[in-house]
Amino acid sequence: MSLVPFLMSFLASREKLPISTVTSAGATNNLILPAALTPFDPLCSCAAQCLYVLTDDNPFAIDELRTNAAYTACLLSLIDTNPQPNEKGKDIADDRVTTLRVLCCGIMRNIYPIPPPSIAATVDVDRELVLPVLTPALSLVSLQEASQRAQELVAQEETVPAFEKLSVQHTPKSDHKSAAEADLERIENKLRTVRLALEILTGVCATLPDPEPQLPHGDADPSHDVQDHDMEDGDEDGSDDDEMDLNEQGPPVNGTPNSSSSFLPPLVAPLLELILPTPFSFPPITGQSQHPPTTSALSSIHICALECLNNIFLSLAAPARSQHPSPSAAAIGTDVDSGLKVWNELWKMLSAVGTELGGPGQEPRRELWQLGVGVLWGVAEVWKGSLTPNDEQIQVLIQFYNSSEDDVVKVKCLGTLECLAQHPHSIEANRVCTPD
Repeated sequence: MSLVPFLMSFLASREKLPISTVTSAGATNNLILPAALTPFDPLCSCAAQCLYVLTDDNPFAIDELRTNAAYTACLLSLIDTNPQPNEKGKDIADDRVTTLRVLCCGIMRNIYPIPPPSIAATVDVDRELVLPVLTPALSLVSLQEASQRAQELVAQEETVPAFEKLSVQHTPKSDHKSAAEADLERIENKLRTVRLALEILTGVCATLPDPEPQLPHGDADPSHDVQDHDMEDGDEDGSDDDEMDLNEQGPPVNGTPNSSSSFLPPLVAPLLELILPTPFSFPPITGQSQHPPTTSALSSIHICALECLNNIFLSLAAPARSQHPSPSAAAIGTDVDSGLKVWNELWKMLSAVGTELGGPGQEPRRELWQLGVGVLWGVAEVWKGSLTPNDEQIQVLIQFYNSSEDDVVKVKCLGTLECLAQHPHSIEANRVCTPD
């Protein structure tokens, strides 16, 4: 039995399932649902999550989903959902619908290209679906505010007397959640949605721009000559053949969404907001986090945001290294102020991460350093010769190079130092840009 029809039935019937069915499944958990939030939304999100995972590099599920025009039309309609809830429960409705839309974008991206006759065959998945939905989702929650609020809620929970948490022996444990626990869960859900959006955007940013084919100056497309010749001769058969070919082709099938990196720079600013660690992003050097789910969500957001930035600057650095860069690539390289801002934000992030990378539970710190050096290399490549070497930063890169056992990390450090050494007015500093 295929899971795709079963899971899609939940999405297709989102507004039709009676509330008793959902309640019996335990989905509402005594939750008072706002008018615009159907009781089916929790199960709908679960089904979308299953489909998102199922269509990740699964040819059978992908083919079954994308070749069914009704399925893809349903996904498009869910992405276009704009909730208008009443004031009571408004945030709950918005959060769940946002998560559902993000998941549907991820599914659509997993299954492209979509063949005709589906209406989705003519849709540019990245530009028309993924970016318009996922870019605002990056600002769904402020990480600094979420961290502060989580700390307050954890402290509030710790003040609850122990006897209030006791349950009667040999009886099922109550699933009732305190107000603080419910708020912590909502914060975590928002963070997970941002994390999911970043995961999808990592793929959007991963493809390098494709070069546009150019015909030699003065050459004409041979097909135009043939077409003009047929029209001049009045060949009716040829005209009929042309019309038949056009009719058989149908709507163009959308190919790889990442045909150009022209949309990447606007993503940089919101991503930079997500890489700066909060006081709750890592467990203490000695000890455990006060609330591991929130800490895990925050650290994964920082990592995914850096992965997106890494892919963005790899994409931007590729044409910058070309002997004949495109006008857009050349324009980015001349915007030195933007380069300095990104460069400084990356070092601000690394400074906040710290250098205590060896303790238990500090794996996210190490991963952020490894990814961060890669982003530094990409930024230094795009603005090569424009970034003034800083003695302290050079020494940090050299120390990280010497202490690392990963050859890939060593290459990133060397690449960054090599780019810094190209600054024409820092001869003395350039001589230092060589690790032992």
